Amino acid sequence: MANKITLSSINLIIISIFVVISMNFISCQTQSTSISQQEKKIEKEKKKRQKDDTILYQKAVKQQMNNQTPETRDAMKKAEKQAKNNRENKQEFFIKRWIKNWQYKQQHKPPKTKG
Repeated sequence: MANKITLSSINLIIISIFVVISMNFISCQTQSTSISQQEKKIEKEKKKRQKDDTILYQKAVKQQMNNQTPETRDAMKKAEKQAKNNRENKQEFFIKRWIKNWQYKQQHKPPKTKG
């Protein structure tokens, strides 16, 4: 009789261990799904905030451009173009360089001496 009690108690212990492990596994799965849902929600909010920030930035840039005079806008565009060329180590168009060199030589030409 003692033998039957020990076998049934062993079976009961094994079944209880199995139930505990399966419950733990199920709870881990539900936690992981809830975590992934939270991550998706956070990612969605980030994208929405980024989109809103981009729209606000574009509006601010447009307002700033409207506040500038046309001459200032042209000067800003030229400065931006020149900065881009400087960053990329590009030279000016060769005809422009020739004209600048010619003008420089004309301004700094030594005076002619008689005799």
